[in-house]
Amino acid sequence: RRRGAGASGAMTADGDFLSRVGRPKAPPPKEKFASIMEGVFDGTLAGLRSKPAEFWDELFLLGCNARALTELVASSTPDTLHRRREEITTLCQRASERIVDGALLRRSRALELLCVLLLQIARAPFPERSLGVIDTCAGGQESCDAFFADLISRCAACAANHDLPVALRRLAVRCMLTVACAVDDNVNRNALVRYFMMDDVYEPVMKVLVAPVDVPGGGVPSETHEDATALAHGGPVGFGPRRIREGDRNDDETDGMTDETDDRLRRSRKGAALGTTKERSMLREEAGCLLALLLSWRETRNA
Repeated sequence: RRRGAGASGAMTADGDFLSRVGRPKAPPPKEKFASIMEGVFDGTLAGLRSKPAEFWDELFLLGCNARALTELVASSTPDTLHRRREEITTLCQRASERIVDGALLRRSRALELLCVLLLQIARAPFPERSLGVIDTCAGGQESCDAFFADLISRCAACAANHDLPVALRRLAVRCMLTVACAVDDNVNRNALVRYFMMDDVYEPVMKVLVAPVDVPGGGVPSETHEDATALAHGGPVGFGPRRIREGDRNDDETDGMTDETDDRLRRSRKGAALGTTKERSMLREEAGCLLALLLSWRETRNA
C-alpha cells in the first residue's frame, strides 16, 4: 500500500509498510555570548552584580556578537529596558573596568560591547534619550557622574597610549564618539557631552593628532600580527616582540648584545608592529572628528 510522499520505511511479510518518521534536525547550539545576553534581556539571568570574577573573566574573552546584541536591544521596549536596568548597568560597569585590564583581548571585547550597547540603548525610543542612557546604562542620577567620568578617562588614556595596538586605540576613540553623538546628531541636544567637560580629554586627543602616522615599510596590521597584539590571539598580557628568555638565544645571538641594545632593538621592532600607516591615519581622523564635535558643543544655558 502506498504511503504519503514523505514517508519512508520497510515492507513487512503481509505487504504493509512500517513507516519511519524522520527526526527533525536539532537547532544549532547558540554561542555562549548570545545566550548570556539573552538571559540579561529576558530576565532569566539575574544577579549579575554577585557573579564571581571568573564569570567576568570568561565573558570578556568571548567574541562580541554585535548583530545578536543589536537585535536584543531593538526588540526590547523602553519599559523592558527599564526593568532590566540593574543588569544592564552592571554589564556596562564591568565592561568599563576592563578597559584597563592587563589582557588586551579583554580590553578589546569590553570596548566592543560598550560601543554596541551604548549605541543601541541611545537609539531606543525613550521620551528623553539622554536620560534613557543614564538610567539604563549608568545606574541613574546617583551614579552616572562617576560612571561616565571613569569611562571617558579610561578611553582617553587608552587612545593616547602610543604603546598600545592601533586597533585597540581606535576602539577607545569609537566608544567616546558613541557617547558624544549616539543620542542625537546635534551634539547640543545631547546631555551626555557635558561629561567630556568634567574630565578634560583635550590633551589625550591632541597626543593622537600630533603623532606621526607614517611607519617605515608601511607597518604591520595591529589586529593580526602575532607580535603586535593579543587581540586576535588571546595572549594574557603584553604585545610587541616577546621578551627573549634566558636560554632561548643561541650563543651567536648573545655575543656582544647588552641589555641596552636588546631594549633598543625591541622598541624599534615594536613600533611598526602596532599598526600600519593606514590604521594610524584612520585613528587620527576619528580623533579629529571627536575634537570637532566637542569644540562645536555648548551648553544651552550659556548660549
